[in-house]
Amino acid sequence: MFLLTLTLVLTLAAGSAWADAVTGLTTFTSGTPAVADEVNANFAEVADSVDDNNTRITNLQNSYAGTQYYVIGHHELTESQNTYSYTQNDVALNPTTGDFYYSNFHLPQGAIVQSVSAYVEDNDASSYVAFYVDRYTLDGSTSGILGSAATTGIFAGGNTIITDNVLSNNVIDNSTYMYSFKIKFTDPGTSPSFSSARITYTMP
Repeated sequence: MFLLTLTLVLTLAAGSAWADAVTGLTTFTSGTPAVADEVNANFAEVADSVDDNNTRITNLQNSYAGTQYYVIGHHELTESQNTYSYTQNDVALNPTTGDFYYSNFHLPQGAIVQSVSAYVEDNDASSYVAFYVDRYTLDGSTSGILGSAATTGIFAGGNTIITDNVLSNNVIDNSTYMYSFKIKFTDPGTSPSFSSARITYTMP
């Protein structure tokens, strides 16, 4: 019974210790008395390996704790209609025609979106640049806006940051929804631009 119990313990421990394999164990033969020092050495080896794996797992969990960021660069945007035209350089997308450009994004399951910011350029007080963060059911139906912001009312000319930190539907559920970031230019003729968006989130 002792030998059977020992075998089960060692098997389970070795199977769970995928990050640090258990080595140097003494193999016991059925019907042969187990020497205490050898048994203790086996348990010590298993314990060291399990402790090491526990440390690795804890460090991995901690690496996901706290505030995380997901950045959408201007090169990731796609025009919502293929008739739209735009130019791009190292720092921004500049539309010449068309109002909506978008990029789908993927965050970890259960992530809690805290805020969304966009780095844009608005050169005309009578028009605006806005973003929308939408979620869709897997069949493509719109199912709510997480957040949005626009340069309306804060126009200062040139580069600015627009942010929404009061969000709805902000817990990511990849089993039911897909997510999209969309930028809107109400007057492409005024040389607006989009550089990037930053999604700030935390893990539960």
